[in-house]
Amino acid sequence: MVINGEEGREYPAGLTEPDFVLGIIHEKRPESIKGFREFMLQENEDQCLDYHIKLRKTDSEVKAEIEAIMNGESIEKLLGLEKSKRQEILRKIKKSEGVTQRQIARVTGISQNIVFKA
Repeated sequence: MVINGEEGREYPAGLTEPDFVLGIIHEKRPESIKGFREFMLQENEDQCLDYHIKLRKTDSEVKAEIEAIMNGESIEKLLGLEKSKRQEILRKIKKSEGVTQRQIARVTGISQNIVFKA
């Protein structure tokens, strides 16, 4: 089945056609409408994408978080740490919600490549 759209375009029938959708629920229209209403009234725990939006932290928040991971040490000391310890700290901060690798590089002065590899 083909539906005529704007400007004479043709679109295949499908999910936007009520009879198609209702036919999935039941072959008889009154039963399918009843089933559709019941389905729409069901409680669920679906989450839309907007629930997963991460709020970006400011550079000062990232700096404070890194210094907290470093037990109050200045962020400038991160550059002088041995590689394994520095990578451990970078891995921890990368797991923090709202922090990007580019931001970590900017705040710490460590190259993005090193942050990425940590």
